[in-house]
Amino acid sequence: MPKRRTVMTTVSVCTQGSIPFFCPFCGAKALTKMDTVVRRPCEHLVYISCSETPSEPWYLDSRIPSELGDDESYEDAIDRELRGGANLMFILHNPPPAGIEIWVAFHLDDAAGADDDAD
Repeated sequence: MPKRRTVMTTVSVCTQGSIPFFCPFCGAKALTKMDTVVRRPCEHLVYISCSETPSEPWYLDSRIPSELGDDESYEDAIDRELRGGANLMFILHNPPPAGIEIWVAFHLDDAAGADDDAD
């Protein structure tokens, strides 16, 4: 059976400057600062990018295609490719004068195997 459609949950966080950022599922560090991806990301990390270069991700999991269709975002591609489980994107807002956003997405597979059960 096909896997359930997974919808991205988005959480916005306003931050003042550079902070480390951790996986909400396993606690592993994903960003050492606002602009530095760890060398060995955890299995849950699927995407990191910023508002200055949205089409050039800092990190992109191999399950997500690097080429997007017309009018498609990486959020759409993550939802399409990673079905079943939880997709969670954090948007780290750095207020003016920088005004930059960092997008960090994670995926957690269903513990029960991610197959639909008949109701």
